[in-house]
Amino acid sequence: MENKNYFESHELECHGENPENYQYYGYSTGCGCGGANYTTPELLALLNRMRREAGPLTLSCSTRCSIHNARVGGAGRSAHLYGMAADVQLPPGYTVEMLADVARACGAEGILKYGESGFVHVSMGAGEGECWMD
Repeated sequence: MENKNYFESHELECHGENPENYQYYGYSTGCGCGGANYTTPELLALLNRMRREAGPLTLSCSTRCSIHNARVGGAGRSAHLYGMAADVQLPPGYTVEMLADVARACGAEGILKYGESGFVHVSMGAGEGECWMD
């Protein structure tokens, strides 16, 4: 199997006011940082392992600046602030539990399952454990 990275760290930065990111994500946080945050190599590796297992992934959120985090109601010490977390939308045919199983098998250290919202929050090094949020 080819060991190809599907995500690069610049793709996971805070999307802020960057017009190209606005086109991609369909909304703007108005934070104005333009993507100045850092995604850890551990999170990047986890997401790439998950994509090799589950197929194409869509991330609704990854690294956030503090302004963006506050505007979306993120926790004050969210792993997103430190480049250690991403919210992964369910691929076609997957349930939240199935995607959480993929994340677990790929080495995620934190898994929060948002069943009604249709995504799984994964993190590395944040010590979040695993739980249901909806």
